[in-house]
Amino acid sequence: MYWTKFMDMHSGGGTKTEYEYIYIEADEDSAVNVFCNMFDEHPYSVACGCCGSNFSVSTYESLEEATSYERKYNNLSVEEYLKEDSVKVVYSSEITKDLLEDTKIQAYEDTYYEDDY
Repeated sequence: MYWTKFMDMHSGGGTKTEYEYIYIEADEDSAVNVFCNMFDEHPYSVACGCCGSNFSVSTYESLEEATSYERKYNNLSVEEYLKEDSVKVVYSSEITKDLLEDTKIQAYEDTYYEDDY
């Protein structure tokens, strides 16, 4: 099983959900559907043309690997890190059929550029 990590990039000046790091136990395509259906937000959207994507999306072979950078930076075990308020973990056992349904949410891109004014 794969783990897909969604890291909020704070594009447009703020977070898009209440979590900075979201880990979903699923391949990327399935995890994107789960993400969209859980958070009513598309991870590939761009809130600000100059800032880039809202989320960085990466896939890993294990939760340990997916969390390794943040844990090492903060000197935390997996168990300690997963208790952080900024972290959300969705295990495959929590993923229902409804969450896997193709999302109706479309990725959007803000077309505002400073040169427009």
